[in-house]
Amino acid sequence: MNSLIKLYRKNWWHGSTIHCIGWCYRNGTCYSGQAFLQLLESLVGTATSGLEEIRKLAEVLTGHYAILLIGPKHIYLLADRVRSFPLVYGYINDTFFVTDDLLRIKKEYTLDLSVNIRQAELFIVSGMVFEEQTIFQDVYGLQAAEIVQLAWADRTISRERYFLYTLNTGNRPLLSVKEEESKPVSYTHLRA
Repeated sequence: MNSLIKLYRKNWWHGSTIHCIGWCYRNGTCYSGQAFLQLLESLVGTATSGLEEIRKLAEVLTGHYAILLIGPKHIYLLADRVRSFPLVYGYINDTFFVTDDLLRIKKEYTLDLSVNIRQAELFIVSGMVFEEQTIFQDVYGLQAAEIVQLAWADRTISRERYFLYTLNTGNRPLLSVKEEESKPVSYTHLRA
């Protein structure tokens, strides 16, 4: 199976099966750069165990990062909880591709991208597309707190969210505008 991985940002760190950008905080230590890559290599190994191992990795990392793991059967993409480093991926012309700059890879490798008319219309009306969609057919964006699995054998793309933001208003009564305005406000001033 063919794959094309082009990561153009300067801050990517590359191992034999792991590519990462950003930083994480774990067990009282902040890891970035080469130390972050080494931590990932020690936690994952060769990324051969599958989705469950990647899910466990996502649960123990806190920080701002994007991670790409290449195994013998799958490519895994992992985003932090706020998607600090956008990645796009897809399957075009019998090739999986992953990049952080779609327009550049399109130009350099003459990828034949066709426009998804429905998503393009949505983008024109709202200024955005929803979930993993882009304005291009078969091209997707990695979402916040998401694991994506690109499977070599059957050429499938699987997505899983490992964290969802939810509002917890069940235990608190909703206040009227007047009540909100009359709530006492406290300010903290730091002195130099």
